[in-house]
Amino acid sequence: MSEVRRSRSSACGCAPHLRRSPPEAARPIARSLTRQQRSIDQGLPIPSLLELLSELLHMTLGNSPRSDSCIGTSPRAKQAIEVWSAALDEIREHRLAPAVGYMLRSMGLDRMVPAPYDAAFINDYRKTLVANTHLMHTLGRLVFALAESDVRPIVLKGALLANAYYPDLGTRPMGDIDLLIRADESVVVHQVFLAMGFEPHGDYNVDGAVYYRQMSGVVFDVHARFALFPTEMRDGITEEKAMPSLAGQLVKCWEPNAQLVHLLVHLWEHRPSAGLILGWLLDLAFVVCRDGARMCPRQLQNLMPQPEQLTLLWRALGFLRAQAGLVIPEALRASVDTVPPLHLPGILRDQRLARWGLPSMRGWARLLACRLHLKSLGDAKYPSLSDLTRCLLRSGRD
Repeated sequence: MSEVRRSRSSACGCAPHLRRSPPEAARPIARSLTRQQRSIDQGLPIPSLLELLSELLHMTLGNSPRSDSCIGTSPRAKQAIEVWSAALDEIREHRLAPAVGYMLRSMGLDRMVPAPYDAAFINDYRKTLVANTHLMHTLGRLVFALAESDVRPIVLKGALLANAYYPDLGTRPMGDIDLLIRADESVVVHQVFLAMGFEPHGDYNVDGAVYYRQMSGVVFDVHARFALFPTEMRDGITEEKAMPSLAGQLVKCWEPNAQLVHLLVHLWEHRPSAGLILGWLLDLAFVVCRDGARMCPRQLQNLMPQPEQLTLLWRALGFLRAQAGLVIPEALRASVDTVPPLHLPGILRDQRLARWGLPSMRGWARLLACRLHLKSLGDAKYPSLSDLTRCLLRSGRD
């Protein structure tokens, strides 16, 4: 039980300094970056988009900037500002902006980011913090009301990650709160939501889940069916964790191996329409950071529905090791080393093509219709020739 009662500052082994001033290791680098900022007329190199994204991703796990960090390099140069603008767009597309804003500020490096992008990152963090605080306040009231009826739902994905794994409540965005209940609890749960002023959308018997929406904008997605982990196996793969935003109240959640499998399968199922999202990959990293010592390759294999999904997990962890400085637990290293890691250019391309639904026939039809002006392009951007070529040659995105 001591494991779940640790303070949030030590919840992730990668970032023990997150709630304090910038770490000692970061201070000389920050001073070095300041000197770079003052030397903009000395021909310092302009970072590429990939270099900048790589550095920002490296920092999201609480790692100090690399000694050759490109953050702060010629920040007022026109070319550098254009790179930061493109980086902000990519970071937002991949749901990382709140975490980047928080880490830049906590390490004292936000002043190295050219205006207005320094303010944009921190504003995204603040907005996420306000929204998540409201969500957690409502979740606390709901958990208390359900407990009075002897109902203890399993808290899934974002709400648990933001509370128990990420360094701060405002660093992990979420649109709603996902809960899992038993089918025989649905009537009681439905009555509790109605008493709290929620409007239901859906039917447990037909859809297996119901959306509950409150006038304030809070949305709960409550599942009574969960194909990945059927009811008969849940007791063996659940545990309790403290949620700091609920005053340390314990809630039910998946144990670490099941947590990692659920996150990977969620990514897998949404990849055709959303692509590989860096924020979802970061979810995996924070779970491994905190609970990696409890992970077992055999258990992961037993829980994972498809071998291809397990391979994607090893490739994702390999990418996070190379780009974000994730320390792979000893028990998982051999498995991670057996497959080539994902790479950043491929992840960005995967997400760009997913916006068009490529490589599906429907995606190609949409692209052709837009090119022939039979369909409005809207805010979308045409995929580049290189993206389309790689998609065709590989018969897919990766």
